[in-house]
Amino acid sequence: MPQGFVLGPVSFLLLIDDLSLQCLIHKYVDDTTLTELLINGSHVSEMQTFLQLLQAWTTNNKMKINYTKTKEMILGPLARQPPQPLSDGSSSQCVFIERVYHFKLLGINISHDMNWQAHIDAISHKAASRRHFLKILKKSSLKPHHLLHFYITVIRSVLEYCSVVWHHGLTKAQSETSKAIQRRALRIIYPPCRISLRSLFHNCILSTIAANT
Repeated sequence: MPQGFVLGPVSFLLLIDDLSLQCLIHKYVDDTTLTELLINGSHVSEMQTFLQLLQAWTTNNKMKINYTKTKEMILGPLARQPPQPLSDGSSSQCVFIERVYHFKLLGINISHDMNWQAHIDAISHKAASRRHFLKILKKSSLKPHHLLHFYITVIRSVLEYCSVVWHHGLTKAQSETSKAIQRRALRIIYPPCRISLRSLFHNCILSTIAANT
């Protein structure tokens, strides 16, 4: 099938539809995540077995696992006494799976201790770079309602992407960082004034990110 063909994604989904292991699997197009729940001190990890089953499935379906993009991350207290590293010994040369403490999964930066600082840093940097274009549009005499539309679609969308997953776990300082980014953007759109973020949202008929989670 030619690359870029409209039926390509559908065909791929059909090819991986029968992928089923003895653990929880999350599939999103060509991203596959294997999840195992371990109760501290009472279970032995079987992830190595699940990896071998996955390798057998890919071989039978004439596919290959991209080990350069395959990562292992342990969440919670078990990270203090982790199991043996995962490896693939199906070939002549054994390949070890890299164990990481931070990982970007479908646009969300996840940390092994479930602290969202890495994600806040990433979206803050991305939103700040986009705020630069908001300033340029402001200098070009664009009307406030056009600037507000740019903010909602280009900047706000970065800050609230999947916020229902991570926003409730923010510390007060992390939440303030998110609010500060929004405050700076809205004060580019409107003349400088001593007004609270809540009042700015009310005047713009916007809800806060926290209200949407």
